[in-house]
Amino acid sequence: MTYLEALYGSQYDEIKRNGKDGNKGRLNGNIFLTAFLLMSIITIILAVCYLVPQINHSLGRMLSNTFGNNGRFTGKLLAIVFGGIFYFIINKTIGTQDNFTHYVDNFLAYPEDTRNKAGKMLLVPFFIVLALMFLLAFLN
Repeated sequence: MTYLEALYGSQYDEIKRNGKDGNKGRLNGNIFLTAFLLMSIITIILAVCYLVPQINHSLGRMLSNTFGNNGRFTGKLLAIVFGGIFYFIINKTIGTQDNFTHYVDNFLAYPEDTRNKAGKMLLVPFFIVLALMFLLAFLN
């Protein structure tokens, strides 16, 4: 089972079991991928800043000069802008309706025990990236 089959298929299956339209799983999957991509990019940037202190200093100065010293505003602005851009890209490439249908059909073809492992397959990488992001943010 691929990561995308697990993502879209498990979202479809869960929503369908609750008696709702399973196609809403596409939106959930696209939002999850957007969040995961943003967290991955932030983790990479934090790792580079941790390994190369000059980049950390230059990046901090640039963001401070551009947005002021309010990190909360900067974070919200960047999350909204980049989140919107990444969601649009994912929605038009990986998360199209045709791809969603393909991933769901493949997911539903797997045996029940394999489908039950989809949540773990999704959440382990997500929490690893989340933990790394927090660790690197704390170290910086």
